[in-house]
Amino acid sequence: MGAQEYGELFGVTQIAVGQAALRHNGMLPAPDYVLSGSKWWLLDTVLDAAETTMQKSRKGTWQLRDEVVEALREGQYEGPGSFIARRGSAAQRAV
Repeated sequence: MGAQEYGELFGVTQIAVGQAALRHNGMLPAPDYVLSGSKWWLLDTVLDAAETTMQKSRKGTWQLRDEVVEALREGQYEGPGSFIARRGSAAQRAV
């Protein structure tokens, strides 16, 4: 999962995930992969670190959302980050 799914999993924004990843304070686990500069985690990696993530969140704002966990496990997740938008003809001309 990327930052969008990570944020959805804990009820925070993608920006909050990025900021937490930059702090290197142990709130987030090390990413399993880094592709083109983007951090990616396996679901099990995130869930194994979930308790630490919630404990280290300011004011307890990061809370694990069970419905998102289940959707990800079942391959039924349709939230942010679940699809890649196709580029339109205007984007093709700009290249």
